[in-house]
Amino acid sequence: MYTIRPFDPEQDGYAALVEVYNLDWPDDPDVPETWIHNDNTRDMRYLMHRFVAEADGAIVAEGVIYESDWSYVPGKYSYHYNVRPPHASTEQGGQHVHDAILDYVLEFVAPRDPAPVKLTTHTRENRSEKSHSWRPTALH
Repeated sequence: MYTIRPFDPEQDGYAALVEVYNLDWPDDPDVPETWIHNDNTRDMRYLMHRFVAEADGAIVAEGVIYESDWSYVPGKYSYHYNVRPPHASTEQGGQHVHDAILDYVLEFVAPRDPAPVKLTTHTRENRSEKSHSWRPTALH
């Protein structure tokens, strides 16, 4: 089973997040300093919640749930995530990491105010493994 929990910058460090990102997107590498800067200068009026997925105590995925500050709509939440390649297509304890992450996201946004009415994410056409977790889901 995967454990999904909030990201703790002191415990986990941004380097762990960026390492997962760079493994998942090797054609678009990044550095921790960029992520730290972005988090420290973001518009605090809008939700931004980073999380990690662990398997056997190791971070195997990282992600973020957020409200868009560039196209804010009350009740619209978005998320995206990145997975270490070996975990993108395998199960842990009978569960895909994609399903564990979607469950975490849905539980996180359910009690939010404003109430969720739309949940969005994104990927690229060559990243079809991430569409694995899409399933019809009621937000209320």
